[in-house]
Amino acid sequence: MKIHHIGYLVKNIEKSAAAFEAAGYERLLYSDGSFVFDDKTRQCDISFMRMNGGSESDCIELVAPQSPDCPIYGLMKQYKNSPYHICFESENLEEDTARLKQKGWSVFLPSAPAPAIDGRNVVFLIHRSAGIIEIVDKG
Repeated sequence: MKIHHIGYLVKNIEKSAAAFEAAGYERLLYSDGSFVFDDKTRQCDISFMRMNGGSESDCIELVAPQSPDCPIYGLMKQYKNSPYHICFESENLEEDTARLKQKGWSVFLPSAPAPAIDGRNVVFLIHRSAGIIEIVDKG
């Protein structure tokens, strides 16, 4: 597995994006020309940014919960505006998930398509000694 992106929990995508632009990041646009993706399933807004001139692994994902029903809404109290997960790209999502579960990781959100990442399947896992990771199928 290789790093795909770092997930940042944010209260306001526009304000956070402006701060990351000042640090040398650029906004990545979706195919419809928008910067913010409304993920209705997970009830959050999502935006990807990449370091200017950087590679795919230089991406960050800004995630802003829309409501208390969002699966990560409760993390806002603990993390505020900060990184909260690392996403790894997997050649075989099922095998990597099974391997990590055998090593003490638990599924936090089961495998499901992520519309903000071209509908590729993702799974979120948590470990009490390491926090949250996401695995995205290479597709």
